[in-house]
Amino acid sequence: MIRAHYLAFLFACVSAFGSCSCDDDPITRQCIVHADCGADEFCDDGICRKGQPICVKGVIEENCKRCVEHSDCPDGARCARSGLCVPPKCDSDADCANHCAEQASELEICQTDEDSGWRHCVAFACDDDATCVDAFTEISEGLTAVCVARGCRCRNPCGGVCGAGMVCCGADGHPDYGQCIDDPGPCVGSNCGLGYTTRVDVEGAWSLARCRREGDDCGCDELAPLALGVAGIQSDLAVLRDQVVVAAYNSTYGDLMVGRGSAEGIA
Repeated sequence: MIRAHYLAFLFACVSAFGSCSCDDDPITRQCIVHADCGADEFCDDGICRKGQPICVKGVIEENCKRCVEHSDCPDGARCARSGLCVPPKCDSDADCANHCAEQASELEICQTDEDSGWRHCVAFACDDDATCVDAFTEISEGLTAVCVARGCRCRNPCGGVCGAGMVCCGADGHPDYGQCIDDPGPCVGSNCGLGYTTRVDVEGAWSLARCRREGDDCGCDELAPLALGVAGIQSDLAVLRDQVVVAAYNSTYGDLMVGRGSAEGIA
């Protein structure tokens, strides 16, 4: 987008209203690209002019005139030692970094160098927290914009990065607000019932602003049956009407096992 300032215009038009005279010589487009002009001419805003175009880094670096001073370059550019005009990095603040994120904030403004006239992005210098709040275009929920050493940063209410296995709770009004708490992990709290285990289909992420995990997609898988183990070393039996009741201690699991039996077997 910035380099487009140094390319030949596709169209050059002159509108005439009110104050112009019909006797004025009309200005017509003579060229679109340099090739439309003569051998000793170049295309400048639709007009073929004598000489060579100024060299601009990344735009035109051959068959062009090298710059000597900053004033030889287009507006907002600077003359490098190579003789190439370095295009501006920005036209406005919107072309510079403006990102509010935990431990990864970046805030810049477009500034013109007093000596060279070069427009480039520089770090925004703040005086207080309020200037940072106004300067960031968007502040992520749960984060706070603060001024630290004249630079704008976004930080969580816990005051920094929590330790391994910990997450920050940033839900205002939550009992754990502003504290590092244990990371519960995906699908924790999902109740599949006895004989089933929780399955993580999609792992979400921790929500700082809501102090909970969001986006987890969980399911349930049936567990394989347990091996019978060692049972019967300590046992007893009784007759209940037409059935036999057997009670035995399972040495493997430490459980009491009870079964009812008939001529067909024990259940």
